[in-house]
Amino acid sequence: MIRRLGCSALGCFGSIALTLLALGVGWFGFVQPAIGNLTGQLETTLNGGPAAPQPRAGNPEDLQAPLTRAELEKFVRIRREVRKSMGNAFPQLQQIYADIQAGEPVNAWTALQAVRALGSSVADARAALERGLVAENLSRERYAFVRQKVNLALGLPQVDLAGVLGELARSQENGSLPDLSGKVTAATPEERQQVEYFAKELRVTAPLGLLGL
Repeated sequence: MIRRLGCSALGCFGSIALTLLALGVGWFGFVQPAIGNLTGQLETTLNGGPAAPQPRAGNPEDLQAPLTRAELEKFVRIRREVRKSMGNAFPQLQQIYADIQAGEPVNAWTALQAVRALGSSVADARAALERGLVAENLSRERYAFVRQKVNLALGLPQVDLAGVLGELARSQENGSLPDLSGKVTAATPEERQQVEYFAKELRVTAPLGLLGL
């Protein structure tokens, strides 16, 4: 389903731009304009309407405090609503996720094609996430922290297609090559035990993490 270009595995983020150039893909003639157009469309869709309640502001503890069962319950409830908001597009996201787990490359082409294939459901899912964060009194930072712990505890791939696009878009602004590498720490035995209780449902909604949700 996903065209094979660029890196051959999940861990090859740092060389994406160089790989695209080596393969003859027009970085400045095609990839950059496509990224700019797509991210601009998403930004307009997400921010063009009336102001909505915003999640609480993040703080340093959001990236340091131990994971709790109450937060996991909040995370599961938010994920349910986000999945529901995607409607018939969710199976498409599941297929993209399965392709990546099977070894499909993660590069700019993958990210662009995936987000385009999902269409307006990406904006709907993002809006559902924002509503969920407000309802559950979670900051975006804390939600991302919980998501990372869940993925690590379940042994799920750490891939964020929305993050790939965002990093590529930022690289345009300063003229640098995108750095898509990242460092994560392993989940603790206690975290794995906490997450295991919700494992069945969390594995089903795991593809949402590809969109940073």
